[in-house]
Amino acid sequence: MLSAIMILVLSIIGSIVLLYLYMTQYAFKYWERRGIPGIPPTFPLGNVQMRRKNRVHSSVLFASFYEQLKVNDASFGGIYVFTRPIAVILKLDVIRDILIRDFQHFSDRGVFYNEQDDPLSANLFTLTRDKWSILRAKLTPTFTTGRMKEMAVLVVGVSQELQLALKHTLKENHSVEIKDMMARFTTDVIGNCAFGINCQSLKDPQSIFRQMGRKIFEGSTGSILKALFRAAFPTLARFLHCKAFDTEVTTFFMRVVEETLRQRELEGFEQRNDFMDLLIKMRQDGTHFTTEEMAAQAFLFFLAGFETSSSTLTFCLYELALSPVIQSRVREEIQAISYKYDNQITYECLSEMKYLDRVINETLRKYPPLAGLTRRVSETYTNAEGWKLMKDTSVFIPIYAIHHDPDIYGQPEMFNPDRFLPEEVSQRHRCAFLPFGDGPRNCIGLRFGLMQTKIGLAALLSQFFFHPTPTTPKQIQFSRKSFALTPDGGLWLNVVEL
Repeated sequence: MLSAIMILVLSIIGSIVLLYLYMTQYAFKYWERRGIPGIPPTFPLGNVQMRRKNRVHSSVLFASFYEQLKVNDASFGGIYVFTRPIAVILKLDVIRDILIRDFQHFSDRGVFYNEQDDPLSANLFTLTRDKWSILRAKLTPTFTTGRMKEMAVLVVGVSQELQLALKHTLKENHSVEIKDMMARFTTDVIGNCAFGINCQSLKDPQSIFRQMGRKIFEGSTGSILKALFRAAFPTLARFLHCKAFDTEVTTFFMRVVEETLRQRELEGFEQRNDFMDLLIKMRQDGTHFTTEEMAAQAFLFFLAGFETSSSTLTFCLYELALSPVIQSRVREEIQAISYKYDNQITYECLSEMKYLDRVINETLRKYPPLAGLTRRVSETYTNAEGWKLMKDTSVFIPIYAIHHDPDIYGQPEMFNPDRFLPEEVSQRHRCAFLPFGDGPRNCIGLRFGLMQTKIGLAALLSQFFFHPTPTTPKQIQFSRKSFALTPDGGLWLNVVEL
């Protein structure tokens, strides 16, 4: 008996030693063998940080990689996630080539999805080029100017509910947790525009849609490790039936879509000007669309629309609270332009609010929703300088790091909307500002995201003034549990009704 236990223990120890030797003497030498500058990895996670006391948000982590690698004056440098080598792109011209000029080599994001076990994960964001290109062409009409005008009416309606909800909150307390309030607003917006459902999140913070939103984005150390495993070993993850989304989340959204489809079929097709309208019409026009595929696209609309915009609104209000002169200036513009439209917020009046545009762009520069963009090399790529990226290599474009590079944006920690004056923008590289990506695979919903953010800010700033509280931080700490950039523990501001 003892010998059997000893054999088992020795086998485990031997396996660990062999794995250690393989990783440290071979896998972690990938970039070194190719003469590419890199950051030394550690066993077993590579360059990933998991120690609680040292861990920072992925945006900050990749910014540190960017700074370390940039001194080599190379086009890219190498890091590792487990044993997977990642090329961190450092030069804006190379980023332009990857996203635009040589897109055919980098058309896939390389993001894990498992269509069989996790149908919501197989959406426009994750799908590989063959499926993505067809779906992208069919979904693009959702975001035309005409559609935006129709959905703007729905968003304005929710923004009026936001005003009422905030007024109700102020009866009890002038200190407001802004992040949660903005998340409830964007949840209700997406519910209306994607599913034609009034989620009631502004009236009920514990509404089921809001609960699902929290469940998706409020991760844990375990969920982050699982996500890194799926990213590093996607084929193995599919073999093991790994999922990107919790079963409860999948069940809920599948049920919502199925019930919406059933209800609209019973009532007859009535134009509602929401995202489900388009999906239903696509299926009626002959597009082969399973209920699971429709649910995946509607889920992506929810996923991308509510968290990114709510965080942008939160960060923007935070910066305006710290900069009362800028806040007053943007408020004066909102009030002056809306006055020309009978004090109504309309799609047309939004286009005239140029300073508000600059304020939002500066917020997106300082607080881009994601740390960066990922791409996978679909076929071995050799650029004009002669360096190669081999097939299936993972590529990372560090958006946060670029947006905070003092060589691109002087005094990057200063909030300065005038960086986005037309004459300033014209002097910068087009890939110096990438909150929505660029090229054929940029964010399809960027116009919608900007529209709901502008409407939300216009509604709030026209009726309320925002101030810091005694506990409002001078510098925001980012939640390490979320892949999206979001304040750790929420954000409190004092709000005064005008």
